[in-house]
Amino acid sequence: MTVRKELNTPRYETPQNIKESFEKPITTWTEADLDLDRTKIGQAGSPTKVTKVYAPTKEVKKTDFLPTDPVQAVSKLLSQLD
Repeated sequence: MTVRKELNTPRYETPQNIKESFEKPITTWTEADLDLDRTKIGQAGSPTKVTKVYAPTKEVKKTDFLPTDPVQAVSKLLSQLD
């Protein structure tokens, strides 16, 4: 495997290519155009069945800052560990 340094560098389209892309037609196909079996596509053909949908609970975490004095910081940290 070879990886170049440009791997994670996005390539931007030229303004001319962007303009031309707006002028190109967009082809839309339906299942009738593709002659597909309706029992094998969409929700009916999906092997995944959603049984429950829920929002995760938000967990509030407390942030406690240590004093800037090293002696006080160590003392406070050790008292919290007990």
